Amino acid sequence: MKYDPDNVTWRDISDITMIACIIDDVIENTEEQYNLFLKSESKSHVLDNETVNRALKLAEENSVFIEVC
Repeated sequence: MKYDPDNVTWRDISDITMIACIIDDVIENTEEQYNLFLKSESKSHVLDNETVNRALKLAEENSVFIEVC
């Protein structure tokens, strides 16, 4: 999904807290995944193709939250 400036979903300013919580959760989950991958760097045998592919897919899906025009 790419950013489309002609198709923007506007939210009420009152939703800012909810949006901030979503962003915080995405950052927290990303940092957790990153730290787990760092720990496994010296033990690459524990990462099977399915695990790596799933992590890449999730990272790609979450990237829509950080895309800029």
